Amino acid sequence: MITVLIAEDEKMIRKGLNAMVKRSVLNPDEILEARNGLEALEILKTKQIDVLITDIRMPDMDGITLAEHMRTLENPPLMLVISGYDDFNYAVSMLRNGAKDYLLKPVETKKFNESMKKLKNMLDEKNKNNQNDKERFLMTLSFLMENPTSNSQTIALNEVKKEFFKGNYYIICTKDSKIKDNTNAIALKGSLGLSVYIVDDINAVVGDGIIGQSKVHIGAEQLYTAYKEALTAWKISFFTGKRETFNEISDEIQITSAESILNHTKLYHKDEVLNILNKISNDIINLKLNPDKFGMLCKEYITELVNVCKDKECDNPIIFKDLWCFNNFNDFLTKFTNWLDIFCIQKENADYDSQKKIKQAIQYINENFKSQINMAVVSNYVSMNYSLFSVLFKQYTGTNFVNFLQNIRIDEAKKLLLQTDYRINEISVRCGFTSEKHFLKLFKTVTGVSPSDWRRLNS
Repeated sequence: MITVLIAEDEKMIRKGLNAMVKRSVLNPDEILEARNGLEALEILKTKQIDVLITDIRMPDMDGITLAEHMRTLENPPLMLVISGYDDFNYAVSMLRNGAKDYLLKPVETKKFNESMKKLKNMLDEKNKNNQNDKERFLMTLSFLMENPTSNSQTIALNEVKKEFFKGNYYIICTKDSKIKDNTNAIALKGSLGLSVYIVDDINAVVGDGIIGQSKVHIGAEQLYTAYKEALTAWKISFFTGKRETFNEISDEIQITSAESILNHTKLYHKDEVLNILNKISNDIINLKLNPDKFGMLCKEYITELVNVCKDKECDNPIIFKDLWCFNNFNDFLTKFTNWLDIFCIQKENADYDSQKKIKQAIQYINENFKSQINMAVVSNYVSMNYSLFSVLFKQYTGTNFVNFLQNIRIDEAKKLLLQTDYRINEISVRCGFTSEKHFLKLFKTVTGVSPSDWRRLNS
């Protein structure tokens, strides 16, 4: 965004310059006007101006005095001087005070556009340098945030102190929450794919859900401590499901071993496994156990579980190795429970209730195969998880749902071919096929001949 300020006491000239700036390569987003140096200075003190176009002779405060005051600003604009006085002394004085170019009235369009092009190039270079400085600043902050303070970091600390918060600040870790507009904040990227905000207002980050915040800190020297607090608070929030501020963890509980959970899993003790995981979660919520220990436990447990599952007909549980990639602990537990359901029914005999539901499903298929049913409809009918139903159905029938349904429909088609004079397309519909072409193709795949030939051969 480029903002231009025109300081000129003659209204017509001011308006003319405004029009010329709009048409120039500068292409400003905003053009402000001042009738003298005093008005211009007030604007410069309250608003960031990129380019100042000023006359020399103006009432109240002339251009030379304005240029002298401008040198005290933290980020002064680039200055173009326009004067009706062909006086070298004026030009030298303005150039000494930071003017980048000097034009005489009446301003020639060609020379004015050349000056605008020159200023545009200077602005681009300035912005590029500012961007590089900002990137270096953020990289240095990230380094200080991830590494404990040491003597070797003195240079890095000195580099960021000028731009860093002078007073109190907090660090907030989040995945989904956003920062309020017009907030004094520094945004960085942290571990676990987290957004890290350094703010002087604890309410700067808005949103519900998993948010961790540090205690109040002061000085760049405390960045590492503040970040570790916010990250730990975020991990506690992962379990509680609400925003958390860092509190000390007693870490008084001895966590269950990965081997113990693995043994219960191999014995198909689903309830015991889930009880262990829920107990660990409660210990973390009550600040009796460091959440990092659970993260490491998951890595060890799932690594061994992957090896156990190599020869079993179940999905690879590797996705559960990284606890923190889930939305929250409930999300992790729900998905792991679904996986565990499927894993546990791989044993030789499924429990009686599951077998009963599969029998109900088979009966339902036999009664409704002429309708447009699918596995989702049938699993819902017997109130069983879709994935669990798929595994149990194949285990019980020896084939998958699609093939089972197709075989019933083909058997019915054979019966109608022998016992009725229905046309082929009518038989297709009566057997539940939505497409005659699909019926013909499937029938030939199963029997080796077309329905018409099969009728002739078996009549």
